[in-house]
Amino acid sequence: MEVGKNVKLSLEGESTLVLKVDLTQTFGESSTGKSITVASGNLQLGTSGIRLGLNVYTKLKEKFDKAGLKDWKDPGGENIEWSLNGTILTMKCDVTKEGSESKNGSSILIASTRGPRKLAKSNVTVGLNVTTNGKTEINPAKMMTGAPSHNMKLEADPQKKIIRAIIGFNKTFTEKVKSGNSYMISSSLGAYQCPDPFKDLKLTFTMTCKDSKMKTEPASKPAPLSANCRGVTYTMSPEGIMTILMDATGDYGETSSGVSTTVASATGKLACGNGNVTLTLYRRDPDKKLPSKATDVKESGKKRSASKALPAPFSKIKKIVKEFVDADESEDLTIGTIRRALCKKQKWDDEDPELKKAFKKAITEVYDEDEDGEDE
Repeated sequence: MEVGKNVKLSLEGESTLVLKVDLTQTFGESSTGKSITVASGNLQLGTSGIRLGLNVYTKLKEKFDKAGLKDWKDPGGENIEWSLNGTILTMKCDVTKEGSESKNGSSILIASTRGPRKLAKSNVTVGLNVTTNGKTEINPAKMMTGAPSHNMKLEADPQKKIIRAIIGFNKTFTEKVKSGNSYMISSSLGAYQCPDPFKDLKLTFTMTCKDSKMKTEPASKPAPLSANCRGVTYTMSPEGIMTILMDATGDYGETSSGVSTTVASATGKLACGNGNVTLTLYRRDPDKKLPSKATDVKESGKKRSASKALPAPFSKIKKIVKEFVDADESEDLTIGTIRRALCKKQKWDDEDPELKKAFKKAITEVYDEDEDGEDE
């Protein structure tokens, strides 16, 4: 089964998690603009109580060097068995082995690279954490049942200049989102690069349902996907197969991050069925970057000290962001969704400009650290 981006997951025997990655694949720049994604998978594994955190990448100006694998050596780590077959990297771990507490004490590490590990001289770096919250009893057999995959096939139509997302509703869903109030139907599991000739576009997408089975009505003619959508329509077959049609030529201005342009979007209740959708098709501006830890420390420090509007110190904001991201169970997370969820929980003003800036910086730093494979 494929999860995330370029990650093939399987269960060997009763308790061995097997992960395979094709090192020749790439998925464009990461959100920080500091690296190129080769593979990623950050999600809850079915209803097993086990969470996967995997990032495989090269530095921004480097490319995968197959010749560099000639000097292959075991990269090390805890409870990880590494192997290489051509350009296919395989990682195995026994999920029943007793783990150790993570640095921040929020989870138990079953297997970990304990920071970034380089694959010989190939320019590829791997960061892997397999964790449990230490409270839920784990069940390896359920790693493959209901594990959220894309449940989505992307197709490009260059002539009509549209991108199609095909989703199957004709099955029972078992994976619940973090809130526990709804079921995951389909997700891009992060930002998903679109196929040729629209590789400059990325899609973030989540569709959920209050019930484990979608109630749908056939629709042969394209209709708006939701009441609040731009450039997004759908059709539905009698067998329960939805085709989402996205206009790849749209331009609806900057996204909330300020570094991308919205090409198409849809939010809210589905026009058909009993589900909800969050969809953004966007194009990154190569000349704009999200702020990173390299931002002038003095300048950022002055901004924080001068901002009396913040309801809590920046360190606390970053801490609750980190805890929220670590506890996430495959919801499609963006800067806006994280900020709104935490502001609601903390009873803070979500529209406060200074608080928005603080959240943007905190979220970027947290993902920057995760990408570099650090075990916080």
